[in-house]
Amino acid sequence: MEKAKDDRVERRFFIPQCLTMEKVRLATFVDWKVDFIKPRDLSACMLYSQREEDHTRCFSCMIFVGKWEEGDIPWEEHKKHSPDCFFMDEPHLHGNVPIMDDKCKLGDQLFEEWTRGIEKQGAPAKDSAEEEKKVEAFKFINSYYDFLISRTLPKPPGNILRTEAIKVLEVKRPAFPSYSSLSSRKESFKSWPKEIDITPDAMAEAGFFSIDLVDWVQCFNCGGGLFAWRSGDNPLHDHARFYSFCPFIKEKLGEETVAKIAAENPPPLAPDRPVQLSEEEAELLLALPVCKKIFGMKMDRDLIATVMKLRVEECGFPFKNWRIFTDKIGDYLDSLDLPEDKKSRAARKGTK
Repeated sequence: MEKAKDDRVERRFFIPQCLTMEKVRLATFVDWKVDFIKPRDLSACMLYSQREEDHTRCFSCMIFVGKWEEGDIPWEEHKKHSPDCFFMDEPHLHGNVPIMDDKCKLGDQLFEEWTRGIEKQGAPAKDSAEEEKKVEAFKFINSYYDFLISRTLPKPPGNILRTEAIKVLEVKRPAFPSYSSLSSRKESFKSWPKEIDITPDAMAEAGFFSIDLVDWVQCFNCGGGLFAWRSGDNPLHDHARFYSFCPFIKEKLGEETVAKIAAENPPPLAPDRPVQLSEEEAELLLALPVCKKIFGMKMDRDLIATVMKLRVEECGFPFKNWRIFTDKIGDYLDSLDLPEDKKSRAARKGTK
């Protein structure tokens, strides 16, 4: 019997905060069975799949939304069940990164309808140049995230600066030593989705532990994560396919077997490039709504660009919200070891 085509796209992750990316939320809807509610509409409204019946959850407010009925509008249901959700009021100020392609612009359309009332007469005209920059910034984040997740490794312990894409690197010590034992990994799968016919034992044997987020697992050794599992998947083979550099899986299966698996079914690969952003790319990030919010606080433009650049280079996506952003700006200034009066001036006038 011919094996069904795998319609899943990128399944790797390093930290779960990447759910602020709409494309990541969309990828969680594996084997979604509700025909009258489109996964694209749900993911555009900050919802991701719980892999149990038709249950979804918001990454921002953590509300559960399920038992969908024909005629339900995801945005309205989200708003009804969680009226205080920050995302519902200002999604792009809270880290949301829309997909921004020509197939569906539902997220932006709904954002406009709910927060700006563009369907009403007399709505203020938008600056088309600024809107174009915002779109380009979101498109860039999407492409850069694809590169970072497919061309580099999870960030190793310690403050190690990456300047080029790392394709192969021997991991000298476990990323999560507390899960080095098989028993500790098995113990982590207490809330493993019952609808996925892969046993926790099989996951643990493959080096994975559950991070207690639906079906998201990480390797204790290399730190690489995978989600969007489907019944019938082979955790050992998927580990070898997506993280062929991992010392654990090399020892488990043998280097030749790992190399063969990765060669026969390579994971998605984005064009290679330096990890560090160019000056032009860093400047483009300033068009993100969360950066515009910080501008309104009279904070230095160069400082905002520097801290956002470091964030994107490390994770591939912006801060979850502007409050975290301002905290990280403070942390960055602290790292410069400046006197308090100079820190204050630097925040307002720049560090140069």
